[in-house]
Amino acid sequence: MKSSFFKIFEFLVAVTAIATGIVVFSVLMTIAFFLTHDYVLMIPYGVAFAVIAVLAGAFSYVIFSIPFDLAVKFDVIKNDIASGKLSDIDEAQKTIGEFTIQFFNYVGADVVCAKVHFEGGKKPFVSDCKTDINGISQNELKQKRKHRIDREHKAFYLPVIFEERELGYLLLVTHGPVYPFFYKILEYYEDFFLDDQVKCVVRQAK
Repeated sequence: MKSSFFKIFEFLVAVTAIATGIVVFSVLMTIAFFLTHDYVLMIPYGVAFAVIAVLAGAFSYVIFSIPFDLAVKFDVIKNDIASGKLSDIDEAQKTIGEFTIQFFNYVGADVVCAKVHFEGGKKPFVSDCKTDINGISQNELKQKRKHRIDREHKAFYLPVIFEERELGYLLLVTHGPVYPFFYKILEYYEDFFLDDQVKCVVRQAK
């Protein structure tokens, strides 16, 4: 049942991406025709716009498929927590921190290092990072949720909240430009994947 749902979802994402490419190509060609009124000039425009349309379709496919990919890949962690295989808080911090870095490696959402701490952990997990992540003010990040470190790096504070109780946080450092959709994805990641799983680990550890 789950496999069929995922196949249908993936098919719909692919259709959406193709439709996006077609719409982009049609709009650009219409604009070019009204500006030039020359069918000969439309040929190079058509080639260029076709490339743009393919890129737009591919980008939309990646964006729309993120929730699907996240659900599939995070399911391994959920199973380990449910079975009791992943019940140690420090190990959970490390596992979720490394997963977050490996998964979010998209253009506009490229996480390069993380600091993760959950309630009951002996010490935060800190991944290998060229940026001094321990030197970032967490109090400032709690208020602003994001902070520019330098021209290429930004820091984000993601609290893990379950029933209005903060169980921990993820401090993430990204590289390169950050697109607006990344903030929504982080909220989605915390709300639908992290909060209840972290609660289970914290409860098992007591």
